[in-house]
Amino acid sequence: MLNWAGFSSAISYTFDDANSSQINNYTAMKNAGGHYTFYLITSKTEASNAVYKTALADGNEIGNHTSDHSNCTSASVIDTAQTFIKNTFGVTAYAFAAPNGSTACDVASVYDKFLTDRSVAGNSSISPGDTSKYNWLPADVPSSDGSNMAPIAGKWRVICLHGFQGGSDGAYQAVPLSAFTSAAQSAKSGGSWVETVTNVAAYNWGQKAIGTNTTSATWTLPSVFPPNMCVRITTTGGTVTQKGAAVPWDDHGYYQISLDAGSVTIQ
Repeated sequence: MLNWAGFSSAISYTFDDANSSQINNYTAMKNAGGHYTFYLITSKTEASNAVYKTALADGNEIGNHTSDHSNCTSASVIDTAQTFIKNTFGVTAYAFAAPNGSTACDVASVYDKFLTDRSVAGNSSISPGDTSKYNWLPADVPSSDGSNMAPIAGKWRVICLHGFQGGSDGAYQAVPLSAFTSAAQSAKSGGSWVETVTNVAAYNWGQKAIGTNTTSATWTLPSVFPPNMCVRITTTGGTVTQKGAAVPWDDHGYYQISLDAGSVTIQ
């Protein structure tokens, strides 16, 4: 199994609240070269901005941050946001972020609806194959100078941002745009997987599911899991098959295994 899809580490830069400084600086964010997760407060006018549709088409992710940034004591604020995301963007949100990091969102009634329930608890450092923190996914909030946004070698790190300095949206702990783009570019050039929360989480779930099996493995996907997710493996020989069909060798140096298939065998 290739850790983090063959990258040296993984890092997910997440952006809360649908703030205008994200919208106004999206081109620079895109040019930094990563894929990001945008957690939208769906009652805000900005949540309907066309930039977020562009971001989704560019490979970024739309996540649920409730309809009104309340603390999850009412299921309706989550469900209303989920409906908005489906109707507006045509996708299901598999990633949730607790408003204000409220521990009222650290409950089964919330995280049973999503693959991940992101906190702002800090100390974000997840090992390959470790899914134990998905129900209260740790995330680090960087300092206002934009420091502390680098990957951790061999680990998955989640960063929580709200927007950029110089805007008028009052983004919490806004960071300099240049600090963010520099961090994202450095992470990518240094060999890190700069990817959305759900893509990394799904890959890591698949790594745990297949585990250390050497000739065959079977698994059942969770009730809430995105379709068309894959993991990457290498072998010392044999034919890799899924549902009786041979999996082709990828020229980049691995076999890409479909998690939807539910099993893999090396013959």
